Amino acid sequence: MKIQFAFLLITSLFFTFNATSGEHIRLFKAVDSPTKLTLLDLDQKTALMKLENHVHDDNGKVFMVNKEKDRFMPVEGATSLALIDYNKKTLISGTIKKVWSLVGVGRDYMSMEEVDASGIDAKMLKAQYETQEGAGSYGKDIALMNKHAEGLIQEKCKIKMTVQIQKNSFDQTGYPSSYKSIGAVQGLIHLCSDNDYLAALKQSKTLVISGTTGSTKTEKNGATLSVVLAKDIHNTANVIKKSLEKSL
Repeated sequence: MKIQFAFLLITSLFFTFNATSGEHIRLFKAVDSPTKLTLLDLDQKTALMKLENHVHDDNGKVFMVNKEKDRFMPVEGATSLALIDYNKKTLISGTIKKVWSLVGVGRDYMSMEEVDASGIDAKMLKAQYETQEGAGSYGKDIALMNKHAEGLIQEKCKIKMTVQIQKNSFDQTGYPSSYKSIGAVQGLIHLCSDNDYLAALKQSKTLVISGTTGSTKTEKNGATLSVVLAKDIHNTANVIKKSLEKSL
């Protein structure tokens, strides 16, 4: 009896552990539209979120969000949307089902039903987020990263700008945030579609990107544009885009 009890206890702990740790993919679809939202639980506190088939500005992008028991809330610089469980139910195809609320800017957007996510590739979702962040673009070769960043700005904005990634400042933070420098460049590029911001960016000849244990910030000083990335920055492109909108 003791052996059987021990076996059942170990088995129970094993399945409990697996259910609450590691990655878990979830898919939600809007009740009355083609909008869908994918969530990838990374751990007990964070998840990646991707919105598709929606007119929102963040459609098609992947964001890091804070994860709580009954809600997924944006972290700094992420989408303005949140997915919240208000314990609502509604009639779907003749059956009463639980729905989540996709909300933003203080109002409900739509009701979302959780559906089968077996066809979703978690690796692809993570890869898209890492690409947005610029993760591992050129490893530790800062010279190549500088050239890559300059090429992106030239291609997307038609601006010739010298990029200087300050590797030593990133090393001093104790975290290799330098790989997120390309994410910061992507944030700058997002502004090039606006003629006013584009005109302001054309006045800058040098882009300096550095790391800090403090707060993320951007600053324009003459022909030099400075971007300082915090050690724990997420959603880099969006954070820098919003910061540059205030700095330019």
